Amino acid sequence: RTAGKELALAPLQDWGEETEDGAVYSVSLRRQRSQRRSPAEGPGGSQAPSPIANTFLHYRTSKVRVLRAARLERLVGELVSGDREQDPSFVPAFLATYRTFVPTARLLGFLLPPVPPPPPPGVEIKKTAVQDLSFNKNLRAVVSVLGSWLQDHPQDFRDPPAHSDLGSVRTFLGWAAPGSAEAQKAEKLLEDFLEEAEREQEEEPPQDLPELPKLLTQTLQRPARRKRKGSCLKVPSSWTSAWTRWPSS
Repeated sequence: RTAGKELALAPLQDWGEETEDGAVYSVSLRRQRSQRRSPAEGPGGSQAPSPIANTFLHYRTSKVRVLRAARLERLVGELVSGDREQDPSFVPAFLATYRTFVPTARLLGFLLPPVPPPPPPGVEIKKTAVQDLSFNKNLRAVVSVLGSWLQDHPQDFRDPPAHSDLGSVRTFLGWAAPGSAEAQKAEKLLEDFLEEAEREQEEEPPQDLPELPKLLTQTLQRPARRKRKGSCLKVPSSWTSAWTRWPSS
């Protein structure tokens, strides 16, 4: 290295892997430069910094853990309570790949908390009893995940004709975040699905009639015989002879 200078360190360095409660994390060291001050410079910065002193670099090192493998329950927990500063790419990466190992309905079963029953008629529940959203970090995290999910992967909720997965999301958002952007997004997505189904039904060509049996087809195509005018039944000659020989009274 150059005399009187320190080599700049890489901002991110792989460290290895850690295992905790059955989950596997990749660990790296993140280095950030800290504010530096020349030793020859006073507290007020009155003296000019020394060129030699300015060559020293100071770093603040922190450990970064990224979840790589775990059971589904642990992955969902990371969605809700994970540290976004530690791994900002976890949520978008998980939402883009989860369908390779779990269906949407099952994931929602782990992600969405149960909706509390409605209060009895005439009974008013205080906000503290239902855990107001502004003070509930986990609920706000679930709402945030659903907002990203609806925005980036809306086709995951297509399940005609009932769209039951989207119905579960609408029910939760109607309770946890009524009137929010996420709730409006879910309602708009349902409207889009229903309008698209109506257009497809209108554009669908009429179905062909089933082919009739060949014998019945030929019978229907054979023209009916017309009865000639003035025709009558032919009486056998034996009847006529017997009639003429009948003795008169």
